[in-house]
Amino acid sequence: QNIECWVGIGEPRTSVADVRESYEESRRSADVAQVVKVLGNVVHYRDLGVYGLLAELSEDRLANSIHSGLQSLLSHEDSKSEALLATLESFLDNAGDVKRTSEALCVHRGSLYYRLRRIQEITRADLANGDDRLALHLSLKVARLLDLR
Repeated sequence: QNIECWVGIGEPRTSVADVRESYEESRRSADVAQVVKVLGNVVHYRDLGVYGLLAELSEDRLANSIHSGLQSLLSHEDSKSEALLATLESFLDNAGDVKRTSEALCVHRGSLYYRLRRIQEITRADLANGDDRLALHLSLKVARLLDLR
């Protein structure tokens, strides 16, 4: 048997009255790490980034906040939908830098541009628009947190 363990570390507190808050942070960190594998098995609360904020919201609230275009992409019946999701996430994580994204994904720029056009068609989002990029990026993080991807 292979047993996995996740450890969350809350922020230090100077008062015993504040220990519960540190405990909640450590639990939240461990819970997030269990789903968001890229964070590792030992996670400090301060290193959760946007996941720390998102983890404070209820699952229902999070699920209702996913961009409708990303919902379309997540439910898209296509053999390439996983590649499109990975492409979108890499593109957004790389701040829209085509060169870095194509290198990270090991795909030709022409293929990347094709995938980005396809993503825009499915999501009906404009990847040149900052608000659309932010909404999709946050929605991808929410989907990961809810273990939808």
